[in-house]
Parts: sequence; C-alpha cells; structure tokens
Amino acid sequence: MRKSAIAAFVLGAVVATAGGVVLSRPPDGSEQARPTPSRDVVELAERTRKLQEKTEDLERRLSAVDRDPTAQPEVNDVAKPPQPSPSIEERRRRDELMTAAAKRAMEAALTDQSFDPVWTDELNHALGELLDQDDFTGTAVAGVRCAQELCRVRLEHESREAFNRFRDEGLSSTALRGNVFFDYDTETRKTLVYHAKIGTELPRPDVRDFREN
Repeated sequence: MRKSAIAAFVLGAVVATAGGVVLSRPPDGSEQARPTPSRDVVELAERTRKLQEKTEDLERRLSAVDRDPTAQPEVNDVAKPPQPSPSIEERRRRDELMTAAAKRAMEAALTDQSFDPVWTDELNHALGELLDQDDFTGTAVAGVRCAQELCRVRLEHESREAFNRFRDEGLSSTALRGNVFFDYDTETRKTLVYHAKIGTELPRPDVRDFREN
C-alpha cells in the first residue's frame, strides 16, 4: 500500500502544505486559509511560460542568423552521436567485477563480526529440513557460517535444474527470510549465498572496489 506523505515548505510568511491550502500569516500571528489556484490554471500558466521561453529562444537564434548567415549552431544544438552499447564480453566482465566486489564486502563483514554458533546451527537445521523436501532433490548444504548480522551458506547441486528449483523456491523460503545475495558457479554447480539477518542490510561494496585484481 502506498504511503501518504505530508510535506511543508516555509517561505517567509507563507506556508504551503501538501493538503492544498496556503496559509498566510497576518501581522497578529493568526493563520487565515485560502484555497490554492485550481490545478488547471496553474498548469496553463506553466505551459504559457515555457512557450514564451521557447519563442524568445527561437527569436534570438533567428536574429543571430540574420546578422551572420554563416553562423554555426551552438554546440548544444549539435546532436551527439549515440554511444555504442557495451559488447557482451564487456557486460560479462563488468558483472564479474561487481560480483567479486560484492563478495569481498560480504567476506570482510563476516571477518569483522563475531561468530554466532546459535544462528549457525539454527540456519543449518532449517536449510536441512527445507532441502529434504522432494522439490529440492539434488541440492545439499556444504557449509554454513553465521556472524552477528550475516550468514554465508555453501550449496552443491547435482544439476543446473536442481539449482533452478532452489533459486525459484528456496531463496524465498522462510529459512532465508531477509536480504539475500547469491552467486552460482555454472562449472562447479555450487552456489554461494549470503543471508542478512532480518532488519539489517547486506554489506555494500565501495564503488572504488569495482576493479580488477
């Protein structure tokens, strides 16, 4: 459900509120309300102002051409050539750098935070019960380590189809409530999952960390 918002702008002796009322403050300090102009009037005035600006700009340019027919258009008037889209290889390399940077940030957080044996056991047990279901046949837990606000889970899959089933259903299960980051290795068929405790955010890499090692 969309949340309603209330905003107030205080400009001198005038207060404009999101409720559509302008309150003017007389010298005695009281507040007297008067309705704002209708939306149609405001929009018409704004369109008129913009049209006037465009007209003045066009007249200025025509005047410049009359004075000097050889005048070149302003730099801003010259359409810039479209930038080439990055190649598939460039996009793949960019994604690899971003993933590597994210994983370094996760591992740094795990190192900085204290080990939480209770949460580790609880998550390991919850994932074990989840993966015992027939829907997740072919996926097994290879390791779990939890700190104060972040867990790392290592999974192994017998096939790509087993990973797909876990990705589609397991990552949204109650066992992994909260923010989750995962990285699946297509060659080894292993998945690395980082799971943030409910109410906390996953560590974010510094933009300067999007670099090659």
